[in-house]
Amino acid sequence: MCPAGSEGADYPEGALRTPVPVPGLHLTRSNSLLALGELLARTLDAHPLSDPFAPEWVVLGNKGLETWLVQGIAQQVGVCAHVQFPFAMPFLQRALASVEAARAGRSHPFAASPPPDPWSTDALTWAILDLLPGLLEHPVHAAAFSPVEDWVRAAPPADPRAPTRRRYALARRV
Repeated sequence: MCPAGSEGADYPEGALRTPVPVPGLHLTRSNSLLALGELLARTLDAHPLSDPFAPEWVVLGNKGLETWLVQGIAQQVGVCAHVQFPFAMPFLQRALASVEAARAGRSHPFAASPPPDPWSTDALTWAILDLLPGLLEHPVHAAAFSPVEDWVRAAPPADPRAPTRRRYALARRV
């Protein structure tokens, strides 16, 4: 199952690796999560970074895979520490910002936080929360938003912050 020229390599069954590795970049793909987890644990253990304070970067597609990999690496190697698991877009934003800074002659640590994503759930929640009172009170939208306003006002009267919490929950769901 391994690419041509990699016979004899110590790859788990089902794992495919780039035939010509790029320094600092390892692309591994497989339809077997177990094979990927085993290979990642072996790679991190066999090839530690020269700087012990630098994080390892493993780009993933979902948060559940991060939890599973951390647990699997810890089981195989004994510990899984200082490994960053960004999604592809934030990772690419950091990499491009680092390249742009290097070209401009500025220092830009790759590990620094990227600019906040305006389309993230948190950013959109607060933007909707800012707009919600105006929509609920606007005469043109009053009829359309009256069920929403009724739901917000139906909060228990004993809790004075309940309407605010309901507005936040509504903005988060939208």
